[in-house]
Amino acid sequence: MKNESNLTVGKCYFALFYHDKDLRIPDIHTLIYIGKNICSKDEESAKEHWCFLDPESYLKQGPAIDEERRSEYKFHRFDKESLFSLHDWEGLIEELLENKRAQDKGEIFN
Repeated sequence: MKNESNLTVGKCYFALFYHDKDLRIPDIHTLIYIGKNICSKDEESAKEHWCFLDPESYLKQGPAIDEERRSEYKFHRFDKESLFSLHDWEGLIEELLENKRAQDKGEIFN
């Protein structure tokens, strides 16, 4: 995510990773943003972070955190340095299209 201030609670974002060092084989994880600095309840929570839920947890429990059921949530915590792997819909499509164009030109999968 180029600008974390563009994150909106309740919207889908995509963690895009690659299975290979040449960035040829994407691995996409859908996540729903639920807020800033709310994942952890320990000393780690003092560090700035952005908190997401996996779709299953979000659909089952919604964006509000029920403290009594906290252990049931599948949190995904991103610090500022790891936000680069997150994309909104447009960013994901752009990244995948860029890789497709490179593949079509024979620049990857050689």
